[in-house]
Amino acid sequence: MFSVDDIVKATQGILINEKRGVRLKGISINSRTLKEGELFIAIKGQNFDGHDFIKDVIKKSAAAMVLAKKDVVGEVNIPVILVKDTTKALGDIALFHRLRFQIPVIAITGSAGKTTTKDLVAVVLKKKYKVHKNVANHNNLIGVPLTLFGLNRSHEILVIELGTSFPGEIKRLAEITRPTTAILTNIGESHLEFLKTSARVFKEKLQIMSHMDNQGTVIFNNDDLYLSQIPGLKLKPKLISYGINQTCDYQADQVSLEKNAQIHFRLNKKRAFTLKSSALHMVYNALAVISMARLLGIEFSDVQKAFRRFSAMNNRHSLSKMGAYWMIDDSYNSNPVSLRSAIHSLNCLNSEGRKILVCGDMLELGRASDGLHCQMGRLIADSDIDILLTVGRHSRFTAQAAKKNKRLKVHHFTSLVSAQNRLAKYLQPNDTILVKGSRGIHLEKIVEFIKGKTRD
Repeated sequence: MFSVDDIVKATQGILINEKRGVRLKGISINSRTLKEGELFIAIKGQNFDGHDFIKDVIKKSAAAMVLAKKDVVGEVNIPVILVKDTTKALGDIALFHRLRFQIPVIAITGSAGKTTTKDLVAVVLKKKYKVHKNVANHNNLIGVPLTLFGLNRSHEILVIELGTSFPGEIKRLAEITRPTTAILTNIGESHLEFLKTSARVFKEKLQIMSHMDNQGTVIFNNDDLYLSQIPGLKLKPKLISYGINQTCDYQADQVSLEKNAQIHFRLNKKRAFTLKSSALHMVYNALAVISMARLLGIEFSDVQKAFRRFSAMNNRHSLSKMGAYWMIDDSYNSNPVSLRSAIHSLNCLNSEGRKILVCGDMLELGRASDGLHCQMGRLIADSDIDILLTVGRHSRFTAQAAKKNKRLKVHHFTSLVSAQNRLAKYLQPNDTILVKGSRGIHLEKIVEFIKGKTRD
């Protein structure tokens, strides 16, 4: 893949212990998984610093290293490329590799639905192309470069998810990936700790186009309050819109959710589509994918076949039967955009039993957190949900706001064990349980608890 010369050229770093002819068998940022002959890049993270593991790296026979700390250089006798910022160097090397490939790059961003849309895009494209995509949600300044290193000459298309937590991250990821097509799913209250407002989230997400040329294409959700402003921005790339409520290029109607976890909708008043999902917002994901597929010449019939094969990843609004109960596991993550969609889907689900929501904190919302948790409580109070169990520090505000509906049974817990015990007492045959919270709350343990009870 690379030589030491390539790394020096990509990073504009200073080469120490000069051995320019050295070939590298791969790139690693983890001293534990490093293999002999690989380049080690010493990343400084929140909880670790790769420079602390130089001795381990040498013992494992790394071929070369990229470092930002000059004081450790004296300990090594292999090529060292000295840079100011190793995270930037990681991205620079990834860009160097990306520019070796003249292939379509489909980049996806938004406040919610990125990973599912990315996975669905990949399933559809595999009918016609050899596809490379990022694993899970490896969508940041570390995960995206590592994904790019997996590109090889056999790949015909790259599908990549771009996430953001702070201003400037999307622009840097766009610089590294150079998208030819951008898909924007929605804009809402996500990562407000650093981005502050939805308007700033919108501004940040628009940076996905910052390194697109005039031949690029932007596919966007025209039902979204912010994204619907894109046509007025007079952008040079081609625009393709999708939605349900507003007039657009790819529009769905006759949307219905069946109890057997199937969604039906009609496209442009002509073609019927079916999705295996219990999440109504999947219609938007599907419309984005149809827009992209048609752009790349994939037939509608092939798209529908791919939809039938697709199943959402675990913990992402996946519906399953657990003993006498129905479980909707959406424990992977949560923000106001995705929680609203989950509540709406639960409302629309035709359930014989009661509807129970186990709701964890929505994290990374900054100063807006308390107000947004209250807002979600009011939404739940106006829904068809019968029982609400909240877990965490911030979700107590959700519980307090939901109590305005006297019919709704509401309980707040600071521990998962207490929530599990209360849930076990409430459960009755045919109940549907929706579990949703940010990853840091670990609500997947609630799902495992119920799964374990059904085995007893």
